[in-house]
Amino acid sequence: MSDHYKNHPSGIEAIEITQYESFLRGNILKYVLRAPYKGSEYEDLLKAAEYLQWEIERVEEERFLAKFEDTVVKQRLEEVEQMRNEWDGNYYDYYRAGMTKTFDEVVFPDKCQECDGDCKVC
Repeated sequence: MSDHYKNHPSGIEAIEITQYESFLRGNILKYVLRAPYKGSEYEDLLKAAEYLQWEIERVEEERFLAKFEDTVVKQRLEEVEQMRNEWDGNYYDYYRAGMTKTFDEVVFPDKCQECDGDCKVC
């Protein structure tokens, strides 16, 4: 077993804490806890920041959806999300996989990507 798993001053391994968290939050904690002991502290903190950004986006989306009490609107949003997931596969990985267009860019080709469709010029 590598030293970075058991080097935390508390003697607790990251897995002992992260196993009770969601995937994103668990990875945030894992990379922060092990960063000083693994050899590439900066890289691990960047990884933690990336997972944190994804978790923030997930929470923002939940907050946005919670505003809609109308079941018809909720149902339509769920349908669009399901279509998006089927198209994109993994929500966060479509650009890393080399895909050039997201679900929204294909389904809404006339929507301005610069201003999210709010401008009158585009």
